[in-house]
Amino acid sequence: MFHIMGKVERGLGEARKIGFPTLNISYTLPHGQSLAVGVYAAEVRADGRVYQAAACVGADWGAGQRPKFEVYLFDAGGSEIWYDKEVEVKVLKKIRDLTRFDNAEEACARIAQDVEDIKNFFAD
Repeated sequence: MFHIMGKVERGLGEARKIGFPTLNISYTLPHGQSLAVGVYAAEVRADGRVYQAAACVGADWGAGQRPKFEVYLFDAGGSEIWYDKEVEVKVLKKIRDLTRFDNAEEACARIAQDVEDIKNFFAD
């Protein structure tokens, strides 16, 4: 689908609070290219390794800002070892569009289902 190269930067830690710590990727896209908001199956390359991941292109950006892009790695250590690292993210398949939730419990349950769906994608 698409590739993103970028640097891992500190986020607000919201995903960590609900059990899904993510890497926030600062990125640039070629002129005229954009990202479709949603949840994706992805692979992250860093330090000679490839990690399976769930990726999210967020919808909460202001005028003139690029969409937020973050990934949840299935088989890596805490995100503190990732800050300031350059990574390549290969986005493989869109899983779903984004949805607004009324509370953290609903969001957490949906994220857990997304993770299972993406792990099943990699298992097939």
